[in-house]
Amino acid sequence: MPSTTSKISVQNLPATPPVEELIPDRIRSLMFPATLRIFPYRHWVLNILRAAHIAFLCPLVGGIVFGQDVSTLTPWLIGTLLSGLGIFAIDLYGSCIALFEVRGISVLVKLGLIGLLPFLTHDHQLLLLVFLVFASSLLSHSRRNLRHRSFMSRAFQQTYGFHD
Repeated sequence: MPSTTSKISVQNLPATPPVEELIPDRIRSLMFPATLRIFPYRHWVLNILRAAHIAFLCPLVGGIVFGQDVSTLTPWLIGTLLSGLGIFAIDLYGSCIALFEVRGISVLVKLGLIGLLPFLTHDHQLLLLVFLVFASSLLSHSRRNLRHRSFMSRAFQQTYGFHD
């Protein structure tokens, strides 16, 4: 007796559209402008935010090293997060292409790892923060072509002016 079940081949499946085709045109133009938007006083604001980020991060890591209580560390953690998010927001203002580049993905991974801090032991908190500082320093001082390596299709990048 012949089998009544048919095999589904990959050729019969509908093609999945690329991510960029799933975004409506109006939203796409806001997220990915044809030319990068420039944040006013970008250079100065970024330098101030970077300095603040380091200034908040140092007492946070030091406080964990010396076993400070959570209430003492919370303002330093909030300052570190807000200054880092400010830097990322300026990048996103220019274009949300940063979300699909190594630099943006690393920010999202760092935020996820920071969210783990309350659930870790003291030693693991310290280890995680030291790892994040080390990895962030390496990435922020790496070559531009690594930081800006994109995971969006080449066609999308060329359509919106983001190509090497």
